[in-house]
Amino acid sequence: MADIKQIDDSELSFCNEVEMNEPLIHQAVVAFEANKRADVASVRNRARVAGRNKKPWRQKGTGRSRHGSRISPLWVGGGRAHGPTGEQDHSQRLTRKMKRKALLSALGVRAREDVFFELAEVELDEPSTATLHEVFDDADLVDENILLLTDGQDRLLELSVRNLPYCRLLKVDLLSTYHVVANSALVLAGEALEQLKARFE
Repeated sequence: MADIKQIDDSELSFCNEVEMNEPLIHQAVVAFEANKRADVASVRNRARVAGRNKKPWRQKGTGRSRHGSRISPLWVGGGRAHGPTGEQDHSQRLTRKMKRKALLSALGVRAREDVFFELAEVELDEPSTATLHEVFDDADLVDENILLLTDGQDRLLELSVRNLPYCRLLKVDLLSTYHVVANSALVLAGEALEQLKARFE
């Protein structure tokens, strides 16, 4: 069986005194989402659109405005001018110090909100989603967006939790500012807390 308890403030001393840097947290979250973005939007320019490039009517004498091609961007069905090509890049880059400071600031905010929990005494003989659901239900966390941070050593725990719709599993060394902000409860299992502390020593 397993048990969930709230992590004491003394265990979070590495972050709970850190002041919130809202602009940096925002920048880190925007950069994370931008770097996940798949830049696949693409349109046809006048070189790729179907149709003839013949002048539709003579230049003068018709009373109509002059045109040189039916595949011009001015025409319905014509090529798109200056549209996306599928090669655009929206990625953003933060320095290592900025990422570290943003994560520490976000952890400090969440620490003061008392949303850090420890998953202790995990003893599973086989994968059991029902067991983990019962544990989270007893802790009144079922209605929350839970981020379960692990040290990557407990395969049974990973298999047990992956079918819970309200819980996301993540190895603690992959934790980012986005993950801290996007989830309402942070549950650490195994040696995850010690690894998180070591990251900011």
